[in-house]
Amino acid sequence: MKNKSYQLTTYKSMLEIKEYILFLTKESDYEIELHHLLHTSIELSQWKKQLESKEELLLELLKLFKQYIKTIEDGKELEEAIVYLTILLPYHQAVAYYKWQLFETLMKTKDKNIQFYCLVRHLIYKSQSRLAEVIELLATSQSCNHKEYHVLAIQIYCIENRHKEAYPHVKQVECNDIEEYADELFATHPFLYHKLCKHTTKQYALSLGGH
Repeated sequence: MKNKSYQLTTYKSMLEIKEYILFLTKESDYEIELHHLLHTSIELSQWKKQLESKEELLLELLKLFKQYIKTIEDGKELEEAIVYLTILLPYHQAVAYYKWQLFETLMKTKDKNIQFYCLVRHLIYKSQSRLAEVIELLATSQSCNHKEYHVLAIQIYCIENRHKEAYPHVKQVECNDIEEYADELFATHPFLYHKLCKHTTKQYALSLGGH
C-alpha cells in the first residue's frame, strides 16, 4: 500500500480527533477533566486554546502519549501517534523537547527506509517548501551515494504528490531503480518520463489520440 502524503496523513476530522482522545485518555486519572475539555471544544483550535491555559492537563496528555508510544512496534501506528501528538498538543517547552527526543531516537535507526521518512517528516516539517532540505538531511544521515540520493528524492517527491520536482532526479537514475513509481510518474507526464528515464524494463505504448 502506497504511503500517504504528509497533507493526507495530517488531515483529521473532529470526529477522528475526538475518538483518538477518548482512546488515549481512557485510563487517565484526569479522564473526566479531559473529556469535559473535549466536549466543550467544537473545533480543534478551541481544544488547543483551552489546553494552553490548563498546563496540568496538557502535561497529562503528553505523559499519555509517551506511555502509549513506548508500546508501539508497528511503523504505521507510530506515525499515527506522532500525527495526533502534533495535532492535539499546543506549543509547550516539554512537548517540543519530547518531539526532539523522538527525532533523535529515530535518527539512530540503522534501517532508514521510506517508512523512516514518513515518521520523521512529522517532527521536522515547518512547511512543505522545506522538503528539499529534509531530503538532504536524510540522504546525509544515510551516507547515500549519488544514485541512492536521487532514488530517495524520487520516492519522497512521489509520496508527497510533487512529481514535477521528481523529474530532475529521474534522469540521474535508471528506470529499474524506480520501477515502483513508474506508473505515477508516467501518468503525470508520459513523454517527459520516457525522455528522461534510462533503460526501462517496463515499456509503455505511447499513442496519440488515446489509441
